[in-house]
Amino acid sequence: MCDFELSEIIGLIQIAIGIIAIVLAILGYRKVLKQIDISNKQTNLTIAQVNSLNKERQADLKISLLSELNLQIKQLIEIKHNYEKLTIDLGNLLILLNTDPVKFANVISNMPIFEQIFERTKSERTIVVDNRLKGLEELYDDIYGNEVDVSTLEKTIQDTYKNNREIDGITVELNQILLAMEKLENSATQLR
Repeated sequence: MCDFELSEIIGLIQIAIGIIAIVLAILGYRKVLKQIDISNKQTNLTIAQVNSLNKERQADLKISLLSELNLQIKQLIEIKHNYEKLTIDLGNLLILLNTDPVKFANVISNMPIFEQIFERTKSERTIVVDNRLKGLEELYDDIYGNEVDVSTLEKTIQDTYKNNREIDGITVELNQILLAMEKLENSATQLR
């Protein structure tokens, strides 16, 4: 009986050790599952933060682009306005000069060259300005009402700045014409 009792005790000890091992394994497995859950939550939080930052970046770029488009549209409208004003001023100056062609002969002699340069420049540049204005207004409408990804916004901003160089050149040219017109008007005013 001793052997039987001893083997029974050993069997019970082995069963107890097995049960303890299973309980410990289950507890360890639960800890692993808990760590996986924590890791998944952290990953989801990181993804949400990245998405939030991406949305902020997207909003900042969209605001910057729309602001730049507004500035360029304003610049183009100002160019058109200045060409219209120059046309009116030129007409008024011609009326003044024709009141006394002898008195204004010196100014009148410069007018054909100025008119030719102005009309050529105006007709060429107005087409460029109108096309650019139409393109910017369409781009503004596309960007304003739609969801646009960051890379597209970045590329569009770069293209918008790059494409405005021609308009900057037209502005410089227009300023030179405005100065020439001012000199003609001053010459006529002094002869009055």
